[in-house]
Amino acid sequence: MCLRIMAWLGCVTLVLIGLARPLWKSHIGLFLYPDHRWAFGMIADTHRATELLGPWMSPVCFGLASLLWLGTDRSEEHG
Repeated sequence: MCLRIMAWLGCVTLVLIGLARPLWKSHIGLFLYPDHRWAFGMIADTHRATELLGPWMSPVCFGLASLLWLGTDRSEEHG
């Protein structure tokens, strides 16, 4: 049950990140820093970081959220 709740929270978080991307393009994305660190999501300090997904950030977030939702769905009609 706890794992299912965490998956739902992750799903909601991914959808919110995808929806917020058009509003704060410079602070939301998949970033690679010069020291080879990765950062995904809403990042305050993006100075010297390279954004890797660009316009694909929202569709990737929505796709991951959909897969996560399908993985946690336990309704009777899916067998």
